[in-house]
Amino acid sequence: MPTPLFEPSAALDIYNDFRVILSETSGRTQAALVRESGGGPSIVDPVDIAITEGDLRDALDAIHPADQQGPSRRGPQTVIDPIKDVGARLFNSLFRGTLGHAYSEALSIAESTGKRLRVAIRVEDDSHRLSDLPWEFLFDPIRNDFLALSRRSILIREVSARPMLERAPSRSPIKVLVIGAPDPVGEMKTSHDADILAEIAKERALLVVTRLDRASRDDVIDALSKNQFSIIHFAGTGLDYESGNAMSHQILSLGTVSPDRPMLSEILGFDELRRPLSGQHELQLVFLNAHHTHRIAQQLATVIPAVVGIRDLVSVDFCLSFMQAFYSSISRGASVEDAMTTARQRSDSANPSGREWTMTLLYSHVIKPLYLVRLERMKHGPSTGDDKNIPRDPELRRTWQKLTQQRAIDQTNLSSLEEQRKSLLEIEGVRGVVHELLNLQMSEIRQRLRRLDEELTELQQRDHS
Repeated sequence: MPTPLFEPSAALDIYNDFRVILSETSGRTQAALVRESGGGPSIVDPVDIAITEGDLRDALDAIHPADQQGPSRRGPQTVIDPIKDVGARLFNSLFRGTLGHAYSEALSIAESTGKRLRVAIRVEDDSHRLSDLPWEFLFDPIRNDFLALSRRSILIREVSARPMLERAPSRSPIKVLVIGAPDPVGEMKTSHDADILAEIAKERALLVVTRLDRASRDDVIDALSKNQFSIIHFAGTGLDYESGNAMSHQILSLGTVSPDRPMLSEILGFDELRRPLSGQHELQLVFLNAHHTHRIAQQLATVIPAVVGIRDLVSVDFCLSFMQAFYSSISRGASVEDAMTTARQRSDSANPSGREWTMTLLYSHVIKPLYLVRLERMKHGPSTGDDKNIPRDPELRRTWQKLTQQRAIDQTNLSSLEEQRKSLLEIEGVRGVVHELLNLQMSEIRQRLRRLDEELTELQQRDHS
């Protein structure tokens, strides 16, 4: 029997891991599949990305908010969708040859076991040429599926870790610091982010929100030095900034002289944030709800488990609706990766041709899904080693672990379907067959959950008899 190209990792409960490293050597790009130790032969394929600056510009120009007709909607319907075109070319460049076969095999294995494929792309280049490519555009032309939108997969950007300290597990309730940049004209609505999070906290009682409206740089540093947070959320704007002869880098702006000129006393870059963040022992997630923050997000992710950034200009309404969907999913027990997918799906349902969701990037240095909230409603969720419900008998314990793993998968899938149905209900004209299909899928999952609960209860009774 031939050695499989892909071996799923037993460490991941709900997802199978598929990690790819992109690198450049002597002007040549190659992609390598990262394997667990002893997981079979190495796979390294050459990558030829034939995408021009003009192609990228056309694709980025096609992105538009819901209330604005974008370039992709002009002319006859036979016009090529520039985002799908670039995404398909990226996909075919990356997943071809042996790596392509491994990807197809990994996807099949995940689907056959009711799991999703966690596709992690790590770029190792100092020039930003590869990391600046829009990997969120990745589009599978055979399955007609964006990887970042798919129910088959989730997509993240992995970075090499340089942890400043060992992170403690998140505690309940989750403490969130919301930093709202000064907004004198009121166009950015930076105070709305804290309002949305406060409403979610009121509904779920799992989040405690500390807000810094019209925050200054000193306000931020003072808050980080005096309190511990699991999540830091920034609402404002990011800027590409040049300091002296240094290369352009990104900063968070807490005050500007003009739209493209920051007030130097009110900027926060990676170097300025390292010191105050070094004392944040519980910090798991930073969400930069501001455009031009993808590079500083990548830097922060080397020391913070997960960071969300936004690549280019997007509408304020998108920023608010995206973060609402994201944190609603987090509060219901979804992983950070799943919450990103759900928020992207909701944006795509509300504005199918706009594709603003492609501007959101998730960076992480952890190699397993990141959960901030444990679902309290999961009666038989994954348990700790000293949980009194876990059977003592070794054989029953193995069965218990298998059943709880399947239950966690079904519960996550159910939550995701509930989010999708909720987003569709908010769109006028979406009715009928789509809702019937979602309701049928949700009914089947609920039936499986009831059967799993019955089996878990029976295992407990057998163990105690």
